[in-house]
Amino acid sequence: MAAASNAADANERVDQFIRGAYCEEFLEPGYLTLRLSLWAMARTDDAIAAAIAAAEASLYVRYAERMEELIALARPDLDPTEVAHRVTDVIVTQNGLWLNWARYRKPDDLERGLQRCVRLALGD
Repeated sequence: MAAASNAADANERVDQFIRGAYCEEFLEPGYLTLRLSLWAMARTDDAIAAAIAAAEASLYVRYAERMEELIALARPDLDPTEVAHRVTDVIVTQNGLWLNWARYRKPDDLERGLQRCVRLALGD
């Protein structure tokens, strides 16, 4: 019984971690406008692109490493390469969720997307 409980706890931590990036503070229009504006400016100005890349690289690496740790705990049967691929797949999907939320603000779509992210992270 303890093993099942530990697995459920590990799965819940992955779910909470993924959802943590979609708290109210990060979903408000002002934050999303800033984020999208920075991405857009990074595509048109090399100096801005370098500054943003440096800042995002650190955040991205820490986020990806933590997600890898959590997935590995929840799915110890997976080899590290598969865990890394799942992290990439989740992050790519999350980027799409950000854009979709910024454009349409549909809670059902966001929830369905977050559920898919969790399935990408933990699914067989």
